[in-house]
Amino acid sequence: SFSVGIDSFSFSGATTREDLVLQCALISAYLRDAGWRDDGFVRVKRELPLMYDGLAHQHQGPILLEFMDELFAGDERFAFFRQPELEAVELPAIRSWVAPFLAHAPLEVTFVGDLEWDEVLAAVAPTFGQLPARPALRPYAEHRSAPHPKSGVHQVHAIDTQVPKS
Repeated sequence: SFSVGIDSFSFSGATTREDLVLQCALISAYLRDAGWRDDGFVRVKRELPLMYDGLAHQHQGPILLEFMDELFAGDERFAFFRQPELEAVELPAIRSWVAPFLAHAPLEVTFVGDLEWDEVLAAVAPTFGQLPARPALRPYAEHRSAPHPKSGVHQVHAIDTQVPKS
């Protein structure tokens, strides 16, 4: 799977010991050639209204869509995209943003499980080890400061739901 974090992109996978090299080959292939296909993008765009409709009926919806934005004074790093903004994004824009990171950003590979060091090396050498050299990780300290949360933020939201939650 692929995910976007606050300060990183992540690929993750789960596999068996026997398929560890195959899993590493698959993820390293995504780094070399992400396969920017329209069909997956169309599916995601089709699911966006469902996601926002779900947020309208869940207790975390107002927290993500309104409260965090207010709490951090509109700092976009803490705000959730508005539905029209997200729906307006097209695949070429995503590709131009993500592709340079996949090709050139520092890379950290982590393994968790009942593995022997030799197994891991045997899986990494022909896969991740064959990728072009990448720069060392920079701390980007200038981008890691967050605004202090505003105090006294008070919001009341009514959620149309059949499931009682608070």
